[in-house]
Amino acid sequence: MNDAARGLRYVETPPGADAQPVAAAYWGFDVFELPTNPFVHRVWPHGCVTLVFVCQGTTLITARVHAGMLEPYEVPLREGVRSRGVRFRPECGAAFLDVAPSLLCDRNLDARDVLGDDAYALGAQVAACADEDAVHRCYDAWIAARLAERATRAQDVLRSAMAQAVRQAVDLLVTSNGQQRMSEVAAAVGVHPRTLQRHFVTLVGITPKQFAQVRRGRGMLRRVVEEQLTERMGWSGVAAESGYSDQAHLSREVTRLTKFSPKRLKDRLDTIEHGGLVD
Repeated sequence: MNDAARGLRYVETPPGADAQPVAAAYWGFDVFELPTNPFVHRVWPHGCVTLVFVCQGTTLITARVHAGMLEPYEVPLREGVRSRGVRFRPECGAAFLDVAPSLLCDRNLDARDVLGDDAYALGAQVAACADEDAVHRCYDAWIAARLAERATRAQDVLRSAMAQAVRQAVDLLVTSNGQQRMSEVAAAVGVHPRTLQRHFVTLVGITPKQFAQVRRGRGMLRRVVEEQLTERMGWSGVAAESGYSDQAHLSREVTRLTKFSPKRLKDRLDTIEHGGLVD
């Protein structure tokens, strides 16, 4: 299926410089035409906290805070709906929203319960934006203002030595697509593995090993989308390229993370046009 025939479109964009300390990516998901009716979209784990605004035209439908750590979640779609969101860095998303990670993990909450009425005020601004550049400027300004005025826990995350170690560990696991050993990660950031695990759970909400598994899965998904590896190498080649021991190992992890078999996962990915992927 070529991109022009796809009724769903997903794209990611880097945040502005002032927002990058806390934001991993801005993203958009547009529903032009449903592949089938009804159609339920499945959002796969990414190990981050996300602020999501769902709009139709210039009207905000809902605002959600979702922490997709280990489990996928399902979203019924309808034509004409567009979702816009901020995916926060794993180690400071909960802190930036001033919520304990343990209260967010794999939960999908009304954003008002986390941010109060400010969430819907921001969402209304996003819905009214004339283009994506305006949406991104809106996010940049909101993040900068919140960092300056209220998000003291996020500032602590950015400044403390242990938080910096967790941040470096996150970057290593993201860069390696979850394929670096935990002992190597701990050594690289200069802490004992048990110390890293304890602080990682405190800030991110899951263990470094769990985060690595999610990142390896996302790296595999990105290869399938961007490099068309399944067409060139088959699933055994994707497994080898993505750090899985064999195709059976990949199949188990894909099923666990996405609740799809590899074939059904590829079929689902083929219904979506993917723009730039950042994270």
